[in-house]
Amino acid sequence: MAGALALGLTLPAQARAAGDEAPADPPIVRDQALVGTRIVRDQAPQDETGAPVVVGDLDATFSAEARPDQNVVAVAPRAYLGIRPRPEVELHVTFGAVSIFRDGPQGRQQQARPGNLGFGASGVLDRREGNWRYAKVGFSFVLPTAFTTTPEEQEAYDYALAGRIGWDPWTWTPKTFGVVVPAELRAQVSRRWVIGGDGGLAVLLPSANRTDGLAIAAQVAGEARFVTRWMGLGVRMAASWNGRHPDDRTQAGVSPFVDASLCRRSAGRRVQGERARTSEACPVYALARLNMNLDGPYGFTGADALGVWGVQLGLGWSVY
Repeated sequence: MAGALALGLTLPAQARAAGDEAPADPPIVRDQALVGTRIVRDQAPQDETGAPVVVGDLDATFSAEARPDQNVVAVAPRAYLGIRPRPEVELHVTFGAVSIFRDGPQGRQQQARPGNLGFGASGVLDRREGNWRYAKVGFSFVLPTAFTTTPEEQEAYDYALAGRIGWDPWTWTPKTFGVVVPAELRAQVSRRWVIGGDGGLAVLLPSANRTDGLAIAAQVAGEARFVTRWMGLGVRMAASWNGRHPDDRTQAGVSPFVDASLCRRSAGRRVQGERARTSEACPVYALARLNMNLDGPYGFTGADALGVWGVQLGLGWSVY
């Protein structure tokens, strides 16, 4: 016979003694084919690592200065919220604020100012099979929700920038529209080391009664991070150019930092070091960073340097 006929048969179980109970079999699915019957037993679904659908972080910088006439303390919180309708697309919104407290001969004074509102979209590459790879590039629009009416209020924005080594000047520059192209890159280069960098380029446009015309802002940073079982330890170096600053437009600084991922009870240890900082098992992380300005206008060199460092504390999260 030129062809062959294949049959799959299910034979009944042998007779059992009276009173014996048959063990429960897993459900059976019969997959019918043209030349036979194949029996497949259902299996439990395997856990798969998915991409986050909501990401975000909330941080605040704290800076202080002791002057001959008064003591100054500034607090500048900032929030970032991103939604990923698809794993490779992220829509985001950012907002910040700053409060400054002065304690001098005239008593305690306080100024609180809003930052600029930003929103945009980015393309995302987040590969977690094998060595972790992460890249993001996009665009953002900045609306001029920050404004000042007095020199003291303008000084509040200077402290907000000083606490962050001049980072994201478009968020803390009042009466300014902005079009920003941000980018971020991270890569795991060995079992414990993750290196990366981020930056941005912005065109700043005046609003309201500003008459200083078009300006450019740019920033770049690189970091190296060592991931242990309990935490991540690293150092970050940053430099920025703020075309809106009236005098010294460049700022450089270095930031040692520590981070730890907060995990679910099922993950074993509740505090771990994660290469991507968040995962399905560890959806939240905490970060502490010391931002040290190396030069003016916010460091300690230059005639009118502010002479301020900042402590940055934050939480980040991912929802899967």
